[in-house]
Amino acid sequence: MANQVVIKNKATASSAPDTDDLVAGELALNTNDGKLYYENSGGNIKYFGDSADSLTAASADATALAIALG
Repeated sequence: MANQVVIKNKATASSAPDTDDLVAGELALNTNDGKLYYENSGGNIKYFGDSADSLTAASADATALAIALG
């Protein structure tokens, strides 16, 4: 049977999860702001946003990872 991935979500503008809402590696989506949040291994909430800067940074990270993996 396939695994189902459920991402926490909220549609309230400027609403972000805090460290009590997520555990390391867990995702949360704000559908109003277009931000995908996650908690990193250091316990900090980070996000990918719906902007050219965020997409460029994410693309650069993906390219660096692809190069590192060979």
